[in-house]
Amino acid sequence: MIIIQQLKQTSYTYEQVLSLIKDSHSENKKKGINYSVFSLSLEDFINKTKGAIILIAHDPEKQILLGTQSLFIYGNDCVKWAYSDFLAISNIAKRKGIGTMLINEEKKLCEAYDCEYMIANTSIKSKESIKWHLKNGYKIVGYQGASVYTYLFRMQFKHPSKYDNDIYIFFNKIFSYIYMILVWNPNGYNRLWVKIIKRIFF
Repeated sequence: MIIIQQLKQTSYTYEQVLSLIKDSHSENKKKGINYSVFSLSLEDFINKTKGAIILIAHDPEKQILLGTQSLFIYGNDCVKWAYSDFLAISNIAKRKGIGTMLINEEKKLCEAYDCEYMIANTSIKSKESIKWHLKNGYKIVGYQGASVYTYLFRMQFKHPSKYDNDIYIFFNKIFSYIYMILVWNPNGYNRLWVKIIKRIFF
């Protein structure tokens, strides 16, 4: 039996969740995808997820942690939106629908919080993750850069958006890709010219 709960409703710890996340992405590390999570300390993880709703999938009978995903709710009374991060599925439970169970719970939370949309990102090299996001209702609307080059995914829940327009998305992909490669190195660090500007003005 697999159930989805919030971390705070269980006896699992942040340390167990972080360990699951790192183990889950070990295959990506072998492929050279340098997710920042690999160097994330427990203290950093706790700080980064402060205010987030951390969901976990687990088997209460066997007391096994099988998956996790963190949902951040942003915005105000006018517009609320969500950011989904730290998706991870245990290596013993991959391709068994647990990720879909987690995202379905996120959709319910987004509805409860009256969010207009939800975004997520994943490495442009992570083919399985890209397919999973597209299969579960996201669409690619652009690019981002940080620890790795990523696709930006968006799922619209209500109200028309500029991201409903395929022409807008097309140009947004072009401009966001150019911005990404101009500002970020593939290793996740700012390019030299960005570092110089930051040092001069900041």
